[in-house]
Amino acid sequence: MLAVNVIATLYVMDETISWEAPEYPQMEKNVDWYWTLGIVAAALVVLAVVFNNILVAILIAIATVVMGIHSSQPPRIIKYELRKKGIVADAYLYTYDTLDSFWIEEHLAHPKIILKSKKTLMPYIYASLGDADQRVVRNELLKHIPEIQHHESFGHKLFEYLGF
Repeated sequence: MLAVNVIATLYVMDETISWEAPEYPQMEKNVDWYWTLGIVAAALVVLAVVFNNILVAILIAIATVVMGIHSSQPPRIIKYELRKKGIVADAYLYTYDTLDSFWIEEHLAHPKIILKSKKTLMPYIYASLGDADQRVVRNELLKHIPEIQHHESFGHKLFEYLGF
């Protein structure tokens, strides 16, 4: 039931390490997945209507449609780069001075970097490693920020389990 496609490429150029990896592991969703999404959403809409909260019912219906559309799309391929100033993920630069630490979760089916940010609204940033050489990435990150063990949040694990 679980089909995963992971493609990654690692490039090392003039003090810049870069690689490409899917935004998230792709999970094939069959018709049962969409039926489950619809049934759960319908139950939540009915509950919202029973409790006389029409706005929440509308919000749940819209969120369900958006989730269904998003889940049918393949993950984007993100280009990551480690530069002197910071980490670039899909043209967005996370400077090292805005990051507290990092951790590489290498014992997962799909290894990833967990970056702890100093920003309150975005405490953790996840970057897929794909087939990138973890030692090279770790050594480069250690030059700029400390390595401290972090764990994925429950919400992130849940969404990955559901295929997002």
